[in-house]
Amino acid sequence: MRTRHFWLVSGVIFMMALVPGFGCGSGGETDGGIADGGMDAGAGMDCSFDAGYCVDLNTGYWWQNQHEQYMKWLDGVNYCTNLQLGGKQWHLPTISELRSLIRDCRLMQTDGKCSVTDGCLIDLCDLYCVGCSDTGSCYWDRNLSWYCTEYISSSTNNTYSNTAWSIDYKSAGLYSENKGSIKAVRCVYTGH
Repeated sequence: MRTRHFWLVSGVIFMMALVPGFGCGSGGETDGGIADGGMDAGAGMDCSFDAGYCVDLNTGYWWQNQHEQYMKWLDGVNYCTNLQLGGKQWHLPTISELRSLIRDCRLMQTDGKCSVTDGCLIDLCDLYCVGCSDTGSCYWDRNLSWYCTEYISSSTNNTYSNTAWSIDYKSAGLYSENKGSIKAVRCVYTGH
């Protein structure tokens, strides 16, 4: 189930998800005074490709950088919990942890207008979570390998307990997906 927002203004129906460049992109657009860009797209990761992980220099998080797995939500939780990589205790990332990977889309970065975080996991929080234009871009650090696609988080949508929050990095859009759907999984180690 993907969440989209519609508005009726002067007899015209608007859907934010289809408005190209809404507060995002590389053209310097702004949204409510929030300039685009934010973190430098290529400077935030230190990757050890032989070891199979990258360290985000902005957050200190370690991100699995092996071929992603596609699976249902509960399988993803178990996969990450049991991952043997670098001697660390991995887990399926929360929605806030996944949002920390977003680059060049201020609206969706952790300090952007999107309110879905570990502290706000209901549908009413996703008013500004439509992402940026889907123009073949990839809104994550360029040092991460494998497919730029939709990744599921461990965060349950508290409005619909059979769904979990996900991010599609092709648009930086945030969605509430059925936990039985097959989605990409990328594990994280956060130091705790």
